[in-house]
Amino acid sequence: YEGVAALMRLCEVLAVQRKSEEARAAFAAWEARIPAAARSGNNLQALRQWLQFTLGELRALEEALATAPDRVQPDLRLHVLLALGRPAEVVRDSELAGRLEEPSNALAASVAFALSGDEDEARIWRERACVGFDRKDADRQRAAALLRSPVPPTREQIDEIVLDVGYKALLLAALARQYPGRGAELAAEAERLNVSRFPIWLSPDRHINSLYVEGWYPEHTIFTWQDYCYQAYYR
Repeated sequence: YEGVAALMRLCEVLAVQRKSEEARAAFAAWEARIPAAARSGNNLQALRQWLQFTLGELRALEEALATAPDRVQPDLRLHVLLALGRPAEVVRDSELAGRLEEPSNALAASVAFALSGDEDEARIWRERACVGFDRKDADRQRAAALLRSPVPPTREQIDEIVLDVGYKALLLAALARQYPGRGAELAAEAERLNVSRFPIWLSPDRHINSLYVEGWYPEHTIFTWQDYCYQAYYR
């Protein structure tokens, strides 16, 4: 589809500005230019799902995925469930559990469990994330070392880890949960990097002593999305 990348970025910017109606209007205007025969295609359906995700229409999106089994996206389902504060469902689902082999997803699950009050599961999934990071590049190995450290990270240790901003925000959010004495400082740094909804962003938690991260949604927890739309459109 012509102009899809520009459309995605425009809708993302409008969503960040809380201009959901303008984002929907932009999407509708773009869709109207597509030939009618193409509007029922799977790719366009995936893009509609992406818009719901971007605008935080998570419960509606969960229902839509449940009624469209021919187009269920395991990664998208995983992220929706984490966003709704239901990490235990992800772990129990045999299809979704395999996605947790990706260490960033495992770390997101760890944070989601921590936010739901299950510190035991949070520790389990944090360590699984670390095992995955150990197999990655030097920066992710350094991230694993910080997550395993018995003492909070120094500013120098954090600064020497080079990750995309979304993944750096996820790391900082996990560290904020792990070291509550530094929680406000680390979460403030995560908030500073929390500038995009794609592929990772944070939203507020309802609990006291949470991430202190101001996000866009009232739902619950942390969102991740592993390049879902780019996989759908450019593979």
